[in-house]
Amino acid sequence: MVLRIESLSMVHGSSFGLSIDHWRTSQGQFHALLGRNGAGKSSLLKCIAGELAYSGSIRFHDLDLKHWDTMVRARHLAVLPQASQLNFSFSAAEVVALGATPLAMSWRDVQAEVRRVMNLAQCEHLRDAAYPGLSGGEKQRVHFARCLLQLSQAEQPPLLLLDEPTSAQDLGQQHTLLQQVRRLSEQAGYTVVAVLHDLNQALRYAHRASLLDAGRLVGEGEPESLLTPERVQVFWGYPAERVVNQRGEAVLV
Repeated sequence: MVLRIESLSMVHGSSFGLSIDHWRTSQGQFHALLGRNGAGKSSLLKCIAGELAYSGSIRFHDLDLKHWDTMVRARHLAVLPQASQLNFSFSAAEVVALGATPLAMSWRDVQAEVRRVMNLAQCEHLRDAAYPGLSGGEKQRVHFARCLLQLSQAEQPPLLLLDEPTSAQDLGQQHTLLQQVRRLSEQAGYTVVAVLHDLNQALRYAHRASLLDAGRLVGEGEPESLLTPERVQVFWGYPAERVVNQRGEAVLV
């Protein structure tokens, strides 16, 4: 298992916390974190990213993440947050180039890689645009490209953490981004852990999914097995039905 959690405990504020006995995911998997608002999805992602203090063990490639060398870890773990707080007057390409910080690359090589990853993220046409003036969706794609650059020299299969990666995207861009993430997992061996709110996107793109409620893991498995209409009713309060669309895919309506 590429990523393994044991006895994770985290208190956030005066009342909410995480308590997860066991959780794991494998190389080449796109693993969705699901649950209603406040279930603990983003908190779990932030624990893995090292942004929140916790007790217990989070092991990545059989080494506790707390024991990874900082620069080596940065080449193997990247985070796409819900929103960016970056307000400097950089160009979009300069923001993407921040992903080269832990890499051993010449300036010329960095510029070539910036173009490559911006093409993958469908934001190369924005390279000279002022980052603060971009739309939310454009900023999201720029940071996705930054993550791809950051992981481009990983010596072992990397870990990509995505917190609501489609929240600011229009419909077409949502599917384009998730298709790219799925390809990264299947073709490049990335381990991807993503907080998703759209259950049909989890059904369509994720290999596995975990359901959280009140900071605890309450279900795990292949999305089609996990996301039954009964569970959707219990945990989201919506009387869903599952149908098969014209492509033969199960969808919730």
